[in-house]
Amino acid sequence: MLYGWHHHGLSDQTLSGRSTSATSACRRVSSVARTRTARRDGTGCCEERTVERSERASDAKRRDVLVAVGVAWTSTRRAWATEVDANVRSIAPTDVYFEIGVDGQPKGRVVVRIHNVESTGGKRFMELAQGIQGVGYRRTAFTRVAGSFVYNAGVRSFNLTGTNQPVHVTGGDSSLYLLEEWKTSVDKHDRAGLVSLELYRDDSEFVPTEKLVATKGKLVTVKDAPPPQPNGSAFAITTAAEPELDRTNLVVGEVVEGMDVIEELQKLPTVKDNSSSPFFMAAKSMGDTRATVAEQAFGRPFARVNVLRSGVL
Repeated sequence: MLYGWHHHGLSDQTLSGRSTSATSACRRVSSVARTRTARRDGTGCCEERTVERSERASDAKRRDVLVAVGVAWTSTRRAWATEVDANVRSIAPTDVYFEIGVDGQPKGRVVVRIHNVESTGGKRFMELAQGIQGVGYRRTAFTRVAGSFVYNAGVRSFNLTGTNQPVHVTGGDSSLYLLEEWKTSVDKHDRAGLVSLELYRDDSEFVPTEKLVATKGKLVTVKDAPPPQPNGSAFAITTAAEPELDRTNLVVGEVVEGMDVIEELQKLPTVKDNSSSPFFMAAKSMGDTRATVAEQAFGRPFARVNVLRSGVL
């Protein structure tokens, strides 16, 4: 018989379908027969209906239980996935890069790993490395090369270029909110390769200059105010331990690639620190502005050192 079926083009799948249909038909006939028997008896009608109702109620309860279990499992899985995702984001390292140029010629790439991108300082540093509406570290200058660190002057303004429209950067346009984080930070400038934002400058040694100004027909003496405090965008990269930076800077990351580029910058010729000269000290004590200008240039490289490009890896 099997040979005959295949010979006439009937596949196993077709036979299976027909067998299923036949089984369903038999069940329907049996059900009808039971119903008719119950109706003839007169005694089995209520019993048959009661059984059917009980079965339907049991099926409904099972469906309700399965739905409830499915909903609970879905909610638990989503909550677990959200928690895992948040934990991964908080512990996943974030790297930013700086391509350094000297007099417009590329010198190499420096990669900085941010310690905690969820902190105010870490997120701010990442945003400035990435650049927000033209405000960022691209084209900023390294203006000081000291014995134990190099110094980038950061951005001058947090406004759109050529306008007074502010650009939102984490921490705002000053270092005020970063100071709170700095006060509780335990990170120290105890080794080479650390990257830190400048938040504070000690003006205790500032000597204001006096000048005569005409006011309402009278000459009055006024004193120059100290320069504004850092805006929290300038940063330093250490080449050795530098405890002095602990008083002014917040550590946000560490160089993981390109430390040789920073060491090359330290070899560049710079303006000599002449603060020990008796002439300089005399001019400084008298409030001579030329001494102040000269002091600001100490350690400045003669070559133009800039960030050609920067971003997030």
